[in-house]
Order: sequence, then structure tokens, then C-alpha cells
Amino acid sequence: MIKDVADFIKYQNAFRLSNVFQENEIETKFKDLKNLDFSKYQAIYTLPAVIVGSENYDITLNDQPAWTEYWMRLSIYSGLPLFNCKMSRTAENQAQAQIDVLLKQKCLTSFLIK
Repeated sequence: MIKDVADFIKYQNAFRLSNVFQENEIETKFKDLKNLDFSKYQAIYTLPAVIVGSENYDITLNDQPAWTEYWMRLSIYSGLPLFNCKMSRTAENQAQAQIDVLLKQKCLTSFLIK
């Protein structure tokens, strides 16, 4: 049994990936941005944009994993919310509104609460 546990630990350590969302990892990644005043911004809207999770595939913009990891880490570092969506269930009207802002540069007023 001890040999099995030792083999398990050895196997787990062989495939362990570093946690890219640890504070020291993020601080190292964005050290060049330390003088940037993030209070001047409202949110992060990345280009290329990502809108994933809507069941309407005509308004789904898939991502590249490395790019998604980058902007998620930037959000943690800056404290800014993300405009892009990568959720399991993005509402179709939300995804369409984001595409309208990006491509048509308009905001759907019917989407706003009056």
C-alpha cells in the first residue's frame, strides 16, 4: 500500500501544472503595467472578443485558451470586470447586445431597464 501511495504521488507531481492565477504569478506577468492607472477604465473588452455559452451558434465567438487565460489574469490584476463572456449559459440577448456594441457600435435601448 505504501508503494501505491508513493507511485500515486510521483504520478500526480509529474503532471501538475502551476496555478497561473496565484498572486505572485500574476504580479510577475503584469509587472510592466504597475504604473498604469486602472481607475480610468470601466471594464476590459478584449479584441478579439469572446462570447461563449449562448446556444445560438450564430452569435458565439470562440476563444483561444491562452488568450482567455491572459485577459482573466489581467482582470484579477487590475480589478476591472470583464465585458467578454465565457459562461456555460450566456443569455442570447446579452450575447447579441455585446456583438452589436462591438460590430455595429450601437447599444440596444430595449435591453436596458427603464
